[in-house]
Amino acid sequence: MTNTKGEIDQFIELVRENELLWKKGHDGHKNKGKCESTWEKIAVETGFEDGKAAKQKWKNLTDYFSRKKAKRLWVHPMLEVQKNEGEFATLFPKLRDDEEKFFCYMRMTSREFDLLLTKIRPSLELKSHRAITPEEQLMITLRFFATGMQFRGLEYTFRRSHSTISLIVRRVSQAVWSLREKYLTMPSTTEEWLNIATGFEERWNMPFCIGALDGKLVCVRKPAKSGSLYHDYKHHFSLNLLALCDHR
Repeated sequence: MTNTKGEIDQFIELVRENELLWKKGHDGHKNKGKCESTWEKIAVETGFEDGKAAKQKWKNLTDYFSRKKAKRLWVHPMLEVQKNEGEFATLFPKLRDDEEKFFCYMRMTSREFDLLLTKIRPSLELKSHRAITPEEQLMITLRFFATGMQFRGLEYTFRRSHSTISLIVRRVSQAVWSLREKYLTMPSTTEEWLNIATGFEERWNMPFCIGALDGKLVCVRKPAKSGSLYHDYKHHFSLNLLALCDHR
């Protein structure tokens, strides 16, 4: 892990979400095995060599802030009202009452949202009184995927820090990706391919079709020493994300 401000902010936010590591009154604080396991998970998610390195980094940071007499991290006043003024609190309940608006915002139906949430909820639940609900985590991530808005832009709409949003998007993406073996399977028999072809013809009036392929340019930072390799017609640096689906 490097020491950029954004990465340090992400690391701090992740440790703060796991109260057993630093809160002495927590039931699991004295459970050495559980704490070590949690440090290992944090190390994997934040790029440290191992749990010991992550734990040492946290100690160094706490020592630093203690020397500066900073009892807690400063929070912008705008983020202190997150529970009442963020889009999850103000907009999500209204979207639930309007299926068309819900689909426009989330790019999926409310039923699909709930189904996906059921599948990934165990990976998103955190044991902390400050934990962000799985519903809000999924909403933030879907909005990021739907709009491509920068994390600093989402910070203003959801009243969550951009470092927290970065962690949320990564966590939800990993949870969804873990479902790939069950839901992203390719047809393996002639019968399965024929069923897809039949579906395309019956539903979309497209005979002899076994798949639909589309792409989207995803903006990225220019990779080092890449020249114009990632330069696109919109004068951005991007990767072409391709998606393949069947008739459904």
